[in-house]
Amino acid sequence: QALGDDPQQPRFIETRHRRGYAFIAAVEILPDAVPAVAELAAATLPASSDPAASRAPAPAPARRRSPAGWLALAALSLLALGWVALRSARAPEAADTPNAATQIASNRLALRLSSAPPALAAYLGLLARSSGDWVLQAPGAAGRSAWSLAVEPDGGWRLHDAQGQERSSGVLPQADVPSQAQALLRALEAPAGSSGLARDPSGWPAGLDARQALVDGALATAEERHGDALAAHARAAPASAAPGWPVLLHAEALARCGDWGAASVRLSSLHGVADRALALRAEVLRAQLRGRPAELLAAQTAYTLLLPEAIDARLEVLDLQLVQAQWSAAADSLEALGAELGEDSPALAWRRAQWLGAMQPSAAPAAFEWAIQRAREAGDDASLRRARLALAGWHLRRSQLAAA
Repeated sequence: QALGDDPQQPRFIETRHRRGYAFIAAVEILPDAVPAVAELAAATLPASSDPAASRAPAPAPARRRSPAGWLALAALSLLALGWVALRSARAPEAADTPNAATQIASNRLALRLSSAPPALAAYLGLLARSSGDWVLQAPGAAGRSAWSLAVEPDGGWRLHDAQGQERSSGVLPQADVPSQAQALLRALEAPAGSSGLARDPSGWPAGLDARQALVDGALATAEERHGDALAAHARAAPASAAPGWPVLLHAEALARCGDWGAASVRLSSLHGVADRALALRAEVLRAQLRGRPAELLAAQTAYTLLLPEAIDARLEVLDLQLVQAQWSAAADSLEALGAELGEDSPALAWRRAQWLGAMQPSAAPAAFEWAIQRAREAGDDASLRRARLALAGWHLRRSQLAAA
């Protein structure tokens, strides 16, 4: 009413059935007061993610806002605050709005690597997180729509779809790991119905020595040999044709080794990169280095909106929501991830126990015990360790030192 908008032909606010409301008018960015994350989101989020974007009017020339405009904006702000307060007070069991990351349809291949030689698995993990065409999900956090790939030590491989049906098989060539990975991804494209799986990520080196350095770095990271990983990524990054993923990998290695200043300098070369996923991951690392939790959560959330199949990244968003006491948002994330992973997923059980530890403390001990038992049953050592640490932390926060 304040804006004089027509619900049937909206110019500013559009109703999204069962989801809420969307602001669809063109946004003018003022260069003198733009937060870094907002600027990045404006530059990187795909226009196609919002079907209303094509109906947005062209940007109007800059002009001073009228008093009526400020009143309308204030009214909208009050409505938004009321909605946030309502959601904060709402019981999580009554939540009917799924996590935003599940609301973007995509044809990317979600792949779970059930077995593979360590070096090949590590390199495939690097390729997956650096690609916008497919996602590699961890075995303990693989969604129900993920396909499964098994690679034997002798090079034989089998691909199964989400229903468990075998879709393809073959034998890897006798070659170096980067060449094997390229051949494998090329062989998966047709049965998976996904093109571009074998495409090199932006800035990926062409030379075999530099690619092998990335293999070494990925394997060292997986084995927590961070000094070796740093040396390997330092060898690979200068061989890249242009600032790209190897630069980010090098910056991450520097950060893991405690050289935050050098990591920040390395990240500076990634300003303005065209690769949206790379730009967002760089912003995630920048926020970590600056110690800015709100910016970190915003950048990580934007990344999951771009790649909703990246379950690991969505779990990281949930972790940030729990750390920052955003209980209502965490409840929505738990619900959406439960639909994707299953309610009894070990990766969710200990996180749900953390949520209960804050919202329903009396139910937390049983929830933590269930999380530990579920991780044991699934053979998920990572979730078992995290569940035990989370339980110890909960006892410490309650000054139960003997139990901790």
